[in-house]
Amino acid sequence: LVGGGNGAILIDHVDSFNRLCKAFSEHFTKPGQPAVKLRCSGIRDFQGQIDVRKSGIKGGTCRSMTSPFGEKMPGQTKGCGTAIPGTSNHGWGEAVDIKKIGSYKALTPDSKEFKWLKANGAEYGWWFPLEKAARPEHWHMEPIKTVIKK
Repeated sequence: LVGGGNGAILIDHVDSFNRLCKAFSEHFTKPGQPAVKLRCSGIRDFQGQIDVRKSGIKGGTCRSMTSPFGEKMPGQTKGCGTAIPGTSNHGWGEAVDIKKIGSYKALTPDSKEFKWLKANGAEYGWWFPLEKAARPEHWHMEPIKTVIKK
């Protein structure tokens, strides 16, 4: 595991994520080649969330510090791609953004990494919350949480 935020996540999820990383590496490493590492970002502290949002404002994808995630400005196709600072699961150590092997590029729906992680992530306790997202992020994984009913 390598990446921004030191790839740090909440300690509750370290074991399951390490198992996912190991399986990912075993699947994508070719015999006789160096081990493939799952590259991702993890915890994004509050200042990091502010910096990412400011970058979105400067780049013209976000209207303001409080504009909704996914909001599209006139002429945009993607919309604001960052959470309002303080609302991101990255801030709680409960999300990772996965990168393509050997790069810092985000996963896409057709990437081999996304396809494998989508098919196998749940086995290790991780998933892509695509259906609940204001804007699907094919690189954003979260731990699966079990609701216990009393």
